[in-house]
Amino acid sequence: MVPENPLVHEEHPWPGSLVRLILDPLGFIREEFTSGVPTHRVVVPYVEIWDTTTAQGFPAVLFVVLLALTLGWTLSLGFLEVSLTLSALNGMALGAAWAIFCWRARLRTVKVFDYDGYELAEVHGLPGTAFDGFIAGLETRVAAHRYPLQILFESLDLGRIEVAGRWSSWTGAFLYDRVALSQSGPGRRFSRSYYALSSLEAPIRLAWRIPWILFGISAATMASGLVLTSEALHSMPSVPWFWIWGALGTSLLSGSLGVARVSAAVEIASVGHPVRTPQISWWRRAQRRQVLAWFARLVHLADRLEEISSEDYWDFHRAKLQILREEGFVGDWPYRSALARLNSQEREEPSE
Repeated sequence: MVPENPLVHEEHPWPGSLVRLILDPLGFIREEFTSGVPTHRVVVPYVEIWDTTTAQGFPAVLFVVLLALTLGWTLSLGFLEVSLTLSALNGMALGAAWAIFCWRARLRTVKVFDYDGYELAEVHGLPGTAFDGFIAGLETRVAAHRYPLQILFESLDLGRIEVAGRWSSWTGAFLYDRVALSQSGPGRRFSRSYYALSSLEAPIRLAWRIPWILFGISAATMASGLVLTSEALHSMPSVPWFWIWGALGTSLLSGSLGVARVSAAVEIASVGHPVRTPQISWWRRAQRRQVLAWFARLVHLADRLEEISSEDYWDFHRAKLQILREEGFVGDWPYRSALARLNSQEREEPSE
């Protein structure tokens, strides 16, 4: 049973403003206040919510800029004559910038969508007991208010795929009418997205990532090492050999790192933007083929489902269950059980 005690989450998007999100028995309530004055209120019934997405992006550009500024500030302390007061002020500014960066890197954004794919609400917060409990409460209430047949169809084990890395993991799950993709990483980083099954389409291809910078460094240092070796052997015996070995070693190291970082992601065309899995190292060929085969089955299933007439609700789901059985997504017993529940629900529906 869904708990009746409302959960509340508050946000301050800008100074003087307050957004209060309430999980009420009536639905998902969003209230806006400006200087303490209520300015807007909307109630979204749980039955109108289809699914949610979660994003926790890493501000890579900001990280690089702050790292460069911090390095410059550190070097200025040792090589430039800068007043201590100015250095302290710069250090405080950098510290505040790093604090904002850490907050931004942990911030999660949860978006709520309806059955037509339109965004209904957006929730922001930091991972923790309060925020995680609020999102879990929202998902529990949404699940409790789904249609009985929707709960039945989504409870079917229609297959999933997992890609486990050293520091992160990625999971894809087929949920009858959509595909949910989840990814977790270090520092409690988590993201989740979903795509309607009908939106997945061919082509399915590999998106290769080649670290050209590392290969460029390897080629440049190799050329430098060969030039220095030639000069040392013929006309410049005073060239230090540690320069030569350093250049050749750097070339070997950067080249090896480049080869190790070559990877490919599986990319599937979609009605919106392409669906892309995390990068899979080039030597994990078996795992890459498993992901390709899994998405190929889904795209083939989506093509077959387009042939079903959707004029009658019950006949559509009966035909869909039959195709799921033929394609091997459900076994004989789950198919019979779901079909019996579908027929029973149809008989219980009042005739129009």
